[in-house]
Amino acid sequence: MADERTVGGILSERRIALSKTVREVAEETKIIEKFILALEEDNFAALPGAVTTKGFLRIYGRHLGLRGKELVRIYNEMMEEKEEEAAEVEAARKDIFRRSMGRSDFRVQRSMASHAMTALAFAVAFLIFIYGIGQAKDFLSAPPAKERVKVVQKQKVSGAKLKVYFSGRSWTSVMVDGKKAFEGVCGYGKQLSWNGKKVIRARFGNGGAVQANFNGRNLGVIGRPKVITVVEYRAPGKVTYERR
Repeated sequence: MADERTVGGILSERRIALSKTVREVAEETKIIEKFILALEEDNFAALPGAVTTKGFLRIYGRHLGLRGKELVRIYNEMMEEKEEEAAEVEAARKDIFRRSMGRSDFRVQRSMASHAMTALAFAVAFLIFIYGIGQAKDFLSAPPAKERVKVVQKQKVSGAKLKVYFSGRSWTSVMVDGKKAFEGVCGYGKQLSWNGKKVIRARFGNGGAVQANFNGRNLGVIGRPKVITVVEYRAPGKVTYERR
């Protein structure tokens, strides 16, 4: 039973006071029983609509000796209160949703920023790695742009015979008596030799990876790792080289 301060409470209280049953009221007003019960329980959602509900209130109210217009006014006030409550609930729901989305967006943005920084760090590291490889290739394979030859020792020889052994990768260029005898990249374990009448001039991109033997004399490693080295072997006995 609905509270007496509501439309349903007023109707049900008046019907009971008149000693009428729901079935009797339904037969007399031609309003089916379930709608009579919906009116008395303020269950307006079970009724056909607002216009029909107001019509039922006028008919039922007059049948019980009540003012139908007053019942409609109370009904309108009740519906306005329900609409206001529904609006407040919806506003609260939207506010909660907006706040939760704001926190979620912040977490997403922070996560995206973290991933972006990580990706940037990897990209920088990769570029540094590629740059380092390029620099190493330049040391190993690029011919020297400028040559300076210094006399470091002299030795009497007859003709010129040069043997070289490679313990690593190095760009190599060899001139024998003014003619190009070899140019290319040599790798680990490679052994080469050249014979000339007067002079053998050799350039290596990686002096630390080359060991030389000139006219039977072991000269050892001719330079420093990844340093361009120029060596000149000249008959009868002058051997000169430069480490850059």
